[in-house]
Parts: sequence; structure tokens; C-alpha cells
Amino acid sequence: MELPLNGTAANGTGDPRQFTDLYEFSNDADDSDDSAATQHGTLPGALFPVPVLSAITVACLLLFAVGVAGNVLTILVVTRFKVMRTTTNLYLSSMALSDICIFLCMPFDLFRIWQFVPWIFGDLICKWFQYASECCTYATILHITALSVERYLAVCFPLKAKVVITKRRVARVICLLWSVAALSAGPVFAVVGVEFENTTGLGGGGDGGGPRDGVSAVCRQTRYAETSGLLYVMVWVSTIYFFMPVLCLSVLYSLIGRELGRRKRCRRRAARRVCMATRDSSHRQTVKMLAVVVVAFILCWLPFHVGRYLFTSSFDSESKLVHQVSRYFNLAAMILFYLSAAINPVLYNAMSRKFRTAAACLFRREPYPLYWTTTNNNSSSSARDESSQAAAAAAHAQCGVNNNSSSSTTTCV
Repeated sequence: MELPLNGTAANGTGDPRQFTDLYEFSNDADDSDDSAATQHGTLPGALFPVPVLSAITVACLLLFAVGVAGNVLTILVVTRFKVMRTTTNLYLSSMALSDICIFLCMPFDLFRIWQFVPWIFGDLICKWFQYASECCTYATILHITALSVERYLAVCFPLKAKVVITKRRVARVICLLWSVAALSAGPVFAVVGVEFENTTGLGGGGDGGGPRDGVSAVCRQTRYAETSGLLYVMVWVSTIYFFMPVLCLSVLYSLIGRELGRRKRCRRRAARRVCMATRDSSHRQTVKMLAVVVVAFILCWLPFHVGRYLFTSSFDSESKLVHQVSRYFNLAAMILFYLSAAINPVLYNAMSRKFRTAAACLFRREPYPLYWTTTNNNSSSSARDESSQAAAAAAHAQCGVNNNSSSSTTTCV
């Protein structure tokens, strides 16, 4: 994901008309004296003081280590053990691949905050790493939404889910999600590129006027994207990709929570509680996990859109404080973005005893326990953990009156 950061020079405020979809770099930074910038704790060409850059780099490296290790472990667990190749885990392993690709783009983001000018990797890498980041961002959002729809069907319509949700169909859905994400991110190739001083053309100024001075090369959105309106189209696409899934998740999880609450009230009214107490615990665990998913998604992604609003609002502001607040807020949003990619294995897998068992077997090079395999083979929709399986199984139960009984005993069947 590319985050807008207002750049300021060591001794002044950046020109808000010159910005990238990740950072804005101040023209004053090129004109300021390098030694003066160093005395202020800012390296020539850098966007932030050295202490801030160092702290951000350490945080990003930690997230990189945790995120790559966790997502690789997720993929290995799903591919190594057949019992873990459930429909839900197919989504999670695909999301893990997306998150790994996001982390592979992190070094270029770190390079840009340490040395925004000059960009030394060329126009092709400038386009490709931002396209890959945007594509994987869209893919992750689409996977979360599709996974939520699957959980809704498994909990609220378990009999229908048993027929509709199959591994073959899920694999096709995953391919479709990646295709939609790739097409949605396609305009990035026209939106971003290497721009040079005194150049007004597309993709680094191949059709326009100024000298291609390598010192002034900047990886940013092109002036063509700004003047043609293509940049604003991408902004709208990104916004839709956030708010539509949030709306969808809110509706789905509300329906799931209402269904689980209805069953709980039904069991309380039942005279004979055939439904086991373990199912109640499973329902609570399912609701808790779904709530964590929604909260984490909103907390990690909402700051990006808030930061973009601050960024665009600062265009007409001459206050240095406004630019600084926008710049640092978006820097924090970048950290939260990478946190969302690193925390996915924790949110979706650390709460599952089955995953922890599979991970332990993977490290010890042992086969998966037989009792877990037997349990999974008896599961219709192959839910990711025991709480999800219990929630799907409990959907078969409806509390009511047994009309075939002479005593009209209230049962849970």
C-alpha cells in the first residue's frame, strides 16, 4: 500500500503540489545545504530525522521477521498436512502469500524514506513494486471478505454450505479474487513512474522537455496522472476497496452474532439440554475471533484513509504544523499497514489449537496426530479450528417441541 506523506525540508515546508502516493518530497530539500540538514539531524534526501528513521526501520524489520516467518509457517502447515487443507485454510494460505509479497516491497519503502532523491532503481522497479503492493492489498481485502461470507454460510446455513463450499470451488474463487485484484491495480502502471526535474511527460518524462538528471530522479505519481484525473480514479478505487468490505463485514458478523445469540436463548429455554456445554464455549470463541478480525481490519486500514484526508486537506494550508502532523500520521499508518500483514497469522491461526499442533509436528517432523485427522474427516465443511467446526455443527440444532413424544417433551434436536 502506498501512503501519502507530506515531506518537509530541513528548514521549511514542502510544496504540497508535489507529492507521491506514498510520500511528498519538498523541493526545498534539494535546495537546502547538506551540512545544514545534517546539523538538524536529517540526512540529505531523507524525509525524516535520523532518530525517527532508525526507530521506523527497526520496527519494520521486526514486523518483516515476524510477518514473513508467520506467513511462511501458515503456508507450510497447510501444504504439509492434508488434514489442514480445508476450505478456510485455502483462503488463509492465499492471504499468507499476499502478505509475504507485501513484505517483499518493504525494502523499497524504507529506501524511499531514507533517500527519497535520487531514486536509483529505475522506472520499471518503481512501477512494479508499487503495483505489487497495491495488488496484494486488494487481494487481502477480497480474501477477508470471501472468508467472512464462507463463515456466514457455515454458521447460518450449514446444510447449504456443505454442498456449496467445496475445495474445488474455493480454489476457483481464490483465482478469481487474484484476477480482480490484479486488474484493479493495473492503472498503477500509468499512475506512478520515475519523474525528473523540468520534465512533464508520462512515465519519467519520455515525451517532454527537461534533461534526465539522475540526481533528480523521483519515484512518484506522474504529472500525467495528476492532470488527467487518473490519480483521483485510483483514490476512489482504493476508498471503495476499504469501505465496501467494512460494510459487508459489519452486516455478515451482525447476522452471525444474531444467529448464535438466538441459539443460546433457545437452549436456555429448553427443558432438556441435549446441546453440550462445549458448544456454548465454541460459539463464544467464534464470536470473539470474528470480532477480533473486524477490529484489527478497521484499526490497521482506517488510518490510511484518515491520513489521506489530512494530506489533501493540507494542500491549501501554509502552516508547517499541519504538514508535520500529516507527515507523521501517515508514517504511523504505514507501520499499521505492515502490522496488518504481520498479525494475520496470529489472528487467524494462533487462536486455533489445531494449527499449533500442526506447527509443532512440522518442527518435530512428525505426522499429524491421528485423533485430529479423524475429527477433521468427519467434518463436513472442514472448518479451520474446533470452534468453527462446533459452530457449524450446532447450526443443525433447532430447539422446539417434539410432537412425536406422548409427553410433548421440549428437546434440542
